[in-house]
Amino acid sequence: MFLEKLRDPFHWVSISVIAVIASCSFGWYAFAQNEKPLPPLPDLSGANDANDPFAIPADADAKTLAEFVQSLQEIPQKQATSQPQYIALMKKVAETSLKVSDLGLKMKDLSAEETLPFIVSRVRSLVVLGQLGDATKLPEAMKFIATYHSDENAQIASVAKDITEQLKLAMLPAMSVEERQALVDEILAGPEKTGLTRFNLRGVMRMAEAMEQSAPGAEAAAVYRRVAKMAATSQNEQIVDFAEKMIGTARRLELPGSQMEVFGKTVDGKDFKWEEYRGKVVLVDFWATWCGPCLEELPNVLANYKKYHDQGFEVVGVNLDQEKSQLVAFTERNNIPWTNIFPENPKSRGWNHPMASYYGISGIPSVILVDQEGKVVSTMARGPELGRLLEELLGKPAK
Repeated sequence: MFLEKLRDPFHWVSISVIAVIASCSFGWYAFAQNEKPLPPLPDLSGANDANDPFAIPADADAKTLAEFVQSLQEIPQKQATSQPQYIALMKKVAETSLKVSDLGLKMKDLSAEETLPFIVSRVRSLVVLGQLGDATKLPEAMKFIATYHSDENAQIASVAKDITEQLKLAMLPAMSVEERQALVDEILAGPEKTGLTRFNLRGVMRMAEAMEQSAPGAEAAAVYRRVAKMAATSQNEQIVDFAEKMIGTARRLELPGSQMEVFGKTVDGKDFKWEEYRGKVVLVDFWATWCGPCLEELPNVLANYKKYHDQGFEVVGVNLDQEKSQLVAFTERNNIPWTNIFPENPKSRGWNHPMASYYGISGIPSVILVDQEGKVVSTMARGPELGRLLEELLGKPAK
């Protein structure tokens, strides 16, 4: 991917913070959807025997402490056997990591490489504790990382500013429209003045992607169109080429409630006729045979196809494979009954698929559910949500 080539040597710090903001949301997102309260946490205070994985190494050097903090992150997934225990372990990991980070940051004569893991760990711990109910922790994380904005080490200062920006992006869902707009204006002020370059593109795209996840479709689409306008006038040809993808993403974000265009050649070389699907409920499925999550979702799509096909449910695959023979062999072997759109020109395959470019598809599986009038109902119709929406549109499946 183009953005992968633009990362600086310290991109792992940014990734670790964003990853933990996402992964540590697990407790409240995956386990407590629909705003359900968190369950009571088990008491883990007695787990202090000789084999206690939370026992902080005594008289350890910076490397040992950093490795210990890293080992703590694996505990919840390895040891939890229930929802409450997972959350309790996550909380204890954060509390222990916070103590270790403070120990590490008190050490003298550490290099930037030795200091950064403790800075990141402290922010990560505060974010987790904030998400688990302590409202004071996220502001504390913001205040803490701000103390490094003017650090005498340029690398630490740069990473600190990067983390601050990401923490702000993590707060997007709780912001008002006006607050989100102010943050977007703040982040885009520099690039709009100096131009979009390989050095500021990563931060701009991170903001756009965060808006895509946190804001209504039209609001996020407006941001992508604003960034695309900058990209189109960039001095970097690769960024100029990237502008069309961003326009496509904006187009996809604006789809709900609107008509969708589906076009191209079928795998047997015939023109795909979208008008023949009018009056049907259609799942447009961007996928590839090499995509693990796509194959995991396939049984669900097949099951719903069998349930609802006779009532007017169709599937159209938009395949991102490179080799036609691989696609044909897979569909025959797995008895895939629906049509796949597949370009004849090898240069237009994979991520260059015209449909993928037109709708800014950058990850698969990506599915779009269209109703009988040709209007998009959902861009998230996967898993149980697909069955729920089909029942809503078509009624109970016939026996």
